[in-house]
Amino acid sequence: MLRTLFDTAVSESRQPTAHEIVKADIPFLDAVIEECLRVGGPAPMVAREAMMDTVLLGHHIPKGMTVLINNAGPGFKTKPVKVLDSRRSESSIAKSRGSTWNVDDLHHFKPERWLKINDKGDVIYDAQAGPFLTFSLGPRGCFGRKLAYMEMRLVLTLLLWNFHFKQLKGELVSYDTKESVTVMPKVCYVGLEPL
Repeated sequence: MLRTLFDTAVSESRQPTAHEIVKADIPFLDAVIEECLRVGGPAPMVAREAMMDTVLLGHHIPKGMTVLINNAGPGFKTKPVKVLDSRRSESSIAKSRGSTWNVDDLHHFKPERWLKINDKGDVIYDAQAGPFLTFSLGPRGCFGRKLAYMEMRLVLTLLLWNFHFKQLKGELVSYDTKESVTVMPKVCYVGLEPL
């Protein structure tokens, strides 16, 4: 697929340039990056300080209290917790509750979650397809988000351009992690074969 998208690079016997990679519309690549971040996100949680007294799902949160949001918890990698509408605020009830993902397979790596068909019948990447807090949200979100996406897109495209990824087995394959300020894989092996 990449060689079809970058046919000029193929005809000139070269790798695609950084500019070509960044400007290309590659929905499945974007979906793979998003799913990698969902399944193996680098930050275990987001912390926010309440700027005023508020109520979350019926619980009083006083001004100054730190609220922790688990990026790997219910709704992200496991089935969401059911919350009664009577515990929600009016604004929460009015908003969409997220995706229509199958909640029984959230523990699986499935990039297709992030793809949809537009009105013209084209497959497009949908960044709003489901819950996602790897870079946090809103005005306090990570200012390095765009740079991180660009780096991931460049590195992954060039790896796929130059190598065949071989399937690994046994103890070389694991989603187990070590957590500290960031999440790191316990094992990180890749079987690459030059193209």
